[in-house]
Amino acid sequence: MNPKVAADVRRRIRDRAHLSFLQCSFRISLAPGFSRVFEVERRIQPLQRFCPMRETAEAVEERNLFLFTRLKPGVNESCKKLRCALRGVSTKIRLLTSAATVILFSICAANFATTKSVHKMNYGLNISQKGALDFLSLGALVHRLDPGVIPFRKASHCDIHVSGGEFNVAANLSDCFRLKTGVVSAMVDYPIGDLIAERVRAMGVKPFYKNFKHDGVHGPNMATVYSDRGQGVRAPVVFYNRCNEAAAQLKPGDFNWKEIFDPGVRWFHSGGIFAALSPTTAEVIIEAMQAAKAAGAVTSFDLNYRAKLWNIVGGNDRAVSILDRIVKNVDVLVGNEEDLQLGLGIPGPEVAAKDKLDPSAFFSMMGNVTKKHPHIKIVATTLREVHSTNRHSWGAVAWIDGKTFVSPTCELDVIDRVGGGDGYAAGFFYGLLKGVSPQDAVNLGWAHGALLTTFPGDTTMATVEQVEAFAKGGSARIQR
Repeated sequence: MNPKVAADVRRRIRDRAHLSFLQCSFRISLAPGFSRVFEVERRIQPLQRFCPMRETAEAVEERNLFLFTRLKPGVNESCKKLRCALRGVSTKIRLLTSAATVILFSICAANFATTKSVHKMNYGLNISQKGALDFLSLGALVHRLDPGVIPFRKASHCDIHVSGGEFNVAANLSDCFRLKTGVVSAMVDYPIGDLIAERVRAMGVKPFYKNFKHDGVHGPNMATVYSDRGQGVRAPVVFYNRCNEAAAQLKPGDFNWKEIFDPGVRWFHSGGIFAALSPTTAEVIIEAMQAAKAAGAVTSFDLNYRAKLWNIVGGNDRAVSILDRIVKNVDVLVGNEEDLQLGLGIPGPEVAAKDKLDPSAFFSMMGNVTKKHPHIKIVATTLREVHSTNRHSWGAVAWIDGKTFVSPTCELDVIDRVGGGDGYAAGFFYGLLKGVSPQDAVNLGWAHGALLTTFPGDTTMATVEQVEAFAKGGSARIQR
C-alpha cells in the first residue's frame, strides 16, 4: 500500500474517532469518458455497539489497514482500484471506528465488482452475462464399453463410460468448471437408459429429454460404442452399434425450444456426429440453432467429420450440403483442416501435413472460411502429433475475430485419448464465457484437454484449479 495513503488513513482514523456518523463521497474514473459517483451515507449507532473502547488504537489501526488489502475473496482487485482512485480525486472521509471502515470499503468494493462485466472481452461475440443456463448442448447420449488395454476379442470385463460429443462439453463445463449446463437428447426407458440418465445427473447436467419406450426386443436403443485403448505401438480401436438408435429418430417439433430458451441460455452447442445420424437430426440442429439465435445465445458447432456416418446417409456431398446450412447459424466453429475441407468443402492445403503441430496450414484456411461464412467469429482446434498410443505431443490454436492465437505445446503420457478434443472445447468455451483474454482462453482449453487424457473415460475428472495451474505453467510435482 502507498505509504502516504496509509499515513493519511491512520491520521483520519485517530482524528475522527469521536464522530457519531459516517459520510463519504467518491468520484472515481473507471475509463476515459466514463465515471461513476458512489454516494454512501449511513447512520452509525453508538460507538460501543461496534467497537469496544478497550480495543487499543494500534489494533484498530491494524484492522483498518487490513481492510484495504484483504476484505474478502473477489474484492481485492476492486480495493486496488479504490486505492489508486483515492490519490487523485476529491475525497471527503469521516471515519468513526473500524466498523465504519468495514461499511465504507465493503460498499465501494461491491460497487466496483458489479461494474467488472463492463470490461469483459467480447471476441466479436455478444455473450450474455446472465441466464438460467450458461451452456446447453444438443446431441446423442451413448455408452462406451471399455476393456482397457485388452483387445475386445480377449476381454472378460468392461468399464462403462457415458458420453456423446456434444454431451461431453456440457459435462466438462459443469463438473470441472462449475457452470450451469444442460443437454437436449433422446432417452429410452430401459436399464441402459437409466444408467445413462444417472450419469448425466452425476455430472450436474440438466436434462431435456424426448422419451422413448423400449419394446423389450428391438428398441429403440441408446447407442453403444466399443473400444480398446491400445498400448504402445498397438493403436486404439473404436467401433459402434447405433442400430435403431433413439437419438436418430429425433425430428423437428420434438422439443419446445421457446420453453427451453426463455429462462435464458448464454451459449448453445451441437456437433457433426449428431447431424450425421439421420436425415432428421440435422433439421433438429437447424431448428435449435435458429431458436438459440432468436433468444440471444452464442452458437457453436463442432464439425467432427466422420466419413463412416456420412457414407450411410448420403456421403460427402450430402455432408457438405447439410453442414453448410447448419453453419449459417453458427458463431463459433470447432474443427481442424480436414473437418473444414471435408465437412464444409473449403479448399485448403494437403490434410496430411508433415508437422502436425504447425498451425500455419490451419490459419491459412481462415480466409476461405470467412469468405464462405463471413459471420463466423471464431474457429478453434487442437494439434496432436502421435508418437505412440501412449505418447503424444499436444497443442491448440484459435482464430478469434481476425487474430491468431497458439497454445504452448506439451508431451502427454496418455491413458485414454477419447474425449481430448471435447476437453479442449470445454476449457476454451469456459474462458470465453468468463471473459478472459483470447490467449488465456486457448490455454485453458489446451490445459483441460491435456489433463483429460490422463483419466479413463470421455469426460473430465479434473478440477478448475488444476486446469488453471497447468495453463499457467504448472508441473506434475506432488501436491502436499
